[in-house]
Amino acid sequence: MLLTFGEEGALKARSMMLRGKVILLDPSLALDASRLSIKHKLPMADAIIYATTLAHAAEAWTTDSHFKGLPNVRYFEKE
Repeated sequence: MLLTFGEEGALKARSMMLRGKVILLDPSLALDASRLSIKHKLPMADAIIYATTLAHAAEAWTTDSHFKGLPNVRYFEKE
């Protein structure tokens, strides 16, 4: 972030992140992520994000094509 957007951009990003909720990757969430990784052929990091989304009845917004077509995901094509 710092290299791309400089000090001011990094501080703005930090401020936004501090408004969020920290969710721990516990064994139950990790197992859910493993199952989702296999079921949807997701890389593990993406599966963790998706498992967290589902566990919290949230909606993920992404341009990552791995998520295209999944429930609870709003996918946007990259321009």
